[in-house]
Amino acid sequence: MDNYSDFLFAAPDFIGGLSRVLDIGSSQSVYNDSLDAELADARAMARDWRATGADVRKAMATYQNSVTTKNAAAKAIPHPAPHPHDAE
Repeated sequence: MDNYSDFLFAAPDFIGGLSRVLDIGSSQSVYNDSLDAELADARAMARDWRATGADVRKAMATYQNSVTTKNAAAKAIPHPAPHPHDAE
């Protein structure tokens, strides 16, 4: 998955997580910060909308592929020849 919406949170690693167990005063808490709260919100919202757009594009492509596959399968089914009485 793409990292669109985790902008405000620091990505922890195993050693960092292990050291936080002993960090009583929460002195190791570090976040990805911005100059002010409004900028942080704007960045987070922009990334959320990019993630939403990526999800919609992926869903549309999946749907288009399923429709194309179904149409190809329908065309591959042989149709019976018309009965001579149908032409009248």
